[in-house]
Amino acid sequence: MPSVLVPVQTRAVTYPRREKIYPPLPGQGERRRDDPGGAGFETVRERRCCPACARQ
Repeated sequence: MPSVLVPVQTRAVTYPRREKIYPPLPGQGERRRDDPGGAGFETVRERRCCPACARQ
């Protein structure tokens, strides 16, 4: 039976805007693209358990 990773602890995180980090798309010349940043959640700790326990 395969095991499943279940998040036990998460944290809120905000990523800053990063300018001109992605390479240009084909046909756009030398114009580099920005990363808009954003907000979300990161997994801090996770546990390995069986699928039946993961559903709880």
